[in-house]
Amino acid sequence: MASSLRINFDKSCLVKIGRNFLMDECWAEIFRCPRSTLPINYLGFLLGGNHKRKDFWNPVINKIEQRLAP
Repeated sequence: MASSLRINFDKSCLVKIGRNFLMDECWAEIFRCPRSTLPINYLGFLLGGNHKRKDFWNPVINKIEQRLAP
């Protein structure tokens, strides 16, 4: 409230973490935003994927290589 920033619920979604699915439904209804599950993309990166797999890191490596290329 001090910064006067607001959440844009049209661009937001509630991501289920844990087991209490009924609470997720309740929060989604309160905030009037859709629900989603992991994995999701956040700021262009995959959240909730298997970070131990080599191909998980390919998008990150590609972005770094693009930034370093002349």
